[in-house]
Amino acid sequence: MLAYYDANLDDYDDGMARWHPWTVSETNPDHRYTDFRGLPRQSVLENLEDVRPLAGTEGAEAALDFLIWANAEGGTFETNDFGMKPPHPNTSRASPMALQQSARVSVFFRDLERNVPLRRLEGFGRILETELKAVDPLFNAACWGWCLWAHGFAALKAQGRPSCEVLGSTLCLYLWAWGDTADEVNLAFKRAFENLRNALQTAAAKFQ
Repeated sequence: MLAYYDANLDDYDDGMARWHPWTVSETNPDHRYTDFRGLPRQSVLENLEDVRPLAGTEGAEAALDFLIWANAEGGTFETNDFGMKPPHPNTSRASPMALQQSARVSVFFRDLERNVPLRRLEGFGRILETELKAVDPLFNAACWGWCLWAHGFAALKAQGRPSCEVLGSTLCLYLWAWGDTADEVNLAFKRAFENLRNALQTAAAKFQ
């Protein structure tokens, strides 16, 4: 499928650096961090204000499936940010299709040492991009853009580590899916999240 590194998003997200875990969004106090690790599906849904209105659609259920997998007990990854928009008229030139649906998810290694120092995950992002392109090569109804998002990891700081062993990154992934009908968009959205899961598993095994 389509995937690329977005330097503009990288610059933007670097300017929004924060700690993990974070507490309340500065732009919207209703947005609060929730640790999804091990939570049941309904509890995850209740904490996703963007997803609740879309519950039951193929796209929303695929997003939930991904978040539950990424944050499952004993997993390799976790997430600390997610956003999703419903299908809307497509104004981008990336696809001729009539509708677009978008999402954003921040993913990092649960073993926090694998996310530091700053920009260490750039190598992982490059591997993931290659795997995304290879996992479903004929699929062009969705695209993942990725960048790094600077984070400080509070659990590492609490261990008294120097800043170079505390400051690192998460991988911030942006999705755009397209279709001429709402059903087509939702199916493309679902397929993109399934591809991301498969690519993350393969990339993690290759990243040192």
